[in-house]
Amino acid sequence: MHWYRAMHARSGAVALLALDLIACSPAPASTDLPGSAFVAIVNASAPDSRVWDHAYCAGLLVAPDLVVTATPCIVDGAAPDVVVGARNLCEGPGARRGVRAVAMGHTDAQELTQLTLDAPIEDEVGTLSPHEPHGQLLATGWGRSSALGSRPCEAKILPLRPQPGVACEELVDAARAAGRLPGNPMCLLPQSASNTCLGDSGGGVYEFSSAGLQIHGVTLGGAGCEPEDPGLYASVEDIQALLSQSDE
Repeated sequence: MHWYRAMHARSGAVALLALDLIACSPAPASTDLPGSAFVAIVNASAPDSRVWDHAYCAGLLVAPDLVVTATPCIVDGAAPDVVVGARNLCEGPGARRGVRAVAMGHTDAQELTQLTLDAPIEDEVGTLSPHEPHGQLLATGWGRSSALGSRPCEAKILPLRPQPGVACEELVDAARAAGRLPGNPMCLLPQSASNTCLGDSGGGVYEFSSAGLQIHGVTLGGAGCEPEDPGLYASVEDIQALLSQSDE
């Protein structure tokens, strides 16, 4: 089973995969999500002309100068850069920011890390929603189309639904045994032929309506990338736990 949907191979040390060798593939049609729903984690050394080559995770903008991502997306503790608002990473870098501080969570927030940007993002920031979603949940990211597939230039927008029952219980039990369980996990299943996959870790789970952009979680990992494979996601409670730890 693989856990984190990050473009990393973990065998003792964390090694970044050779993303340059993965060809671009088309992505599904975009929706009206605001630009702040598209957050890429990239190598700080990458030139603007090669952002797509060096993007390896996604993120979640929770304040103009704060991004949350999955902890394994922080390679050897090194601070990445963050790109916000570029739905197509092959066409342009969007709003790119450096990271001036990295704060890894613990206890309930152990699977999340907060990144403090060196300058704020001037875009709509989603609201952390403590309520059950009333509409469609959507995950965003530039991860692979399948475990052995290619990555899209344009961000994926994947509809999800809650996945109760035995499949979720087995996923949670396996994550707990691997020491990869957040404090308040969610199990979600795709409602399309695509799933979150390698490279999607750290991305937000949203609901978008007339009330604006509502944040419901963060992509972590799962047992696979097939449409029938449920995924494990951090909840709003886990995000709030991370932010409160940073205030301590």
